[in-house]
Amino acid sequence: MVVGSGLLRRAKAALCFSSSQTRVLEAAAQNGELTLHNFHVSDRSFSLVQIPGGSFRTWHLNGPVGSQTRDAYQLFSGSGKLLPVSGSDHAAKGGIGSSFAVADPPSSKSSIQMGFCLEPWYGNFYHWLIWCAPRLLLLHHTLGVTNFYFPLGASRYPFIVQTMTLLGLNSDAIVEVPVGFHEAHTVAAVQDFVPHYSVYSLIAKCAVDASPFGLEHNTVRGYYLTRGDDVSNPRELANEDQIVEICRLQGLIALNPASLALAEQIRLFSSVSLLVGIHGAALSNMVWLPKGSHVLEIIVDDAQHFKTLAAQLGHSWIGIPSEVSSVAHHQPRLSVNPEFFKLGVEMALSQL
Repeated sequence: MVVGSGLLRRAKAALCFSSSQTRVLEAAAQNGELTLHNFHVSDRSFSLVQIPGGSFRTWHLNGPVGSQTRDAYQLFSGSGKLLPVSGSDHAAKGGIGSSFAVADPPSSKSSIQMGFCLEPWYGNFYHWLIWCAPRLLLLHHTLGVTNFYFPLGASRYPFIVQTMTLLGLNSDAIVEVPVGFHEAHTVAAVQDFVPHYSVYSLIAKCAVDASPFGLEHNTVRGYYLTRGDDVSNPRELANEDQIVEICRLQGLIALNPASLALAEQIRLFSSVSLLVGIHGAALSNMVWLPKGSHVLEIIVDDAQHFKTLAAQLGHSWIGIPSEVSSVAHHQPRLSVNPEFFKLGVEMALSQL
């Protein structure tokens, strides 16, 4: 009961924070500092934000000792007011308050409309696919944005470049900028986007249309997602050979999505109705499954990412617990009970 109460409190706090962000942006819209275009899809809504004469700020944010350094972003109105746009850091950080001095010179200035589609962990496939790619699609298809701000080094991520290609954008669409302020004729962003099946269907359609093979046509019932050959990876199953054999006997194919181009992943996963794998970014590929498909996740700790995502996309979700079986290189090795796993696969297949 205590855990449930904690989760409920955090959920309520997130809703209140989102509501306060919206109020700030609505007030800025009334003052003429930005334009909001509101959309409604079923019971969800989001807004396209256009900030005339806006500024984009990027810097490196160091977390607690031992944690990963990430990029951080802030968006400002033409008058220098900090705007709480989704994907950026809204609070005062890095020695900057709610506005910056007009005298601060920009590191670069663009005379065109620039898009902002990022999220602090954009270099992770899950974060890119779930939060960034849909924003990029929406801005490009609706406002015609063809140039997007990225930190230096963003083009080294193949899935980012491949997403651009799928949407008909060339490599120049990735505008890498150094740490600092960057002004634009207009900065465009998306506010309050929640993952929705229809958005990923549009991206998938682009991939299928661009392929000379169309959709994949085979008798595969589903895929088991492996994590490659990195045996030191703490989420590499110690008994994966046994798990793969159970999948094979049930008509599931094991593959490593990281070895495939994004368009090929879309083609393969659009043709099956079951995805199986241990908690990790590869499970993000559930966005390509036909609506109403099934996801079986081998759970690590109490992470809720993919359970929540499956519900948002209209898929059913089954969770199978993992357990620590050994320790290698000071890292716990995980395994999953074969009988539990076999039961979960059979339950999922029985619904196909």
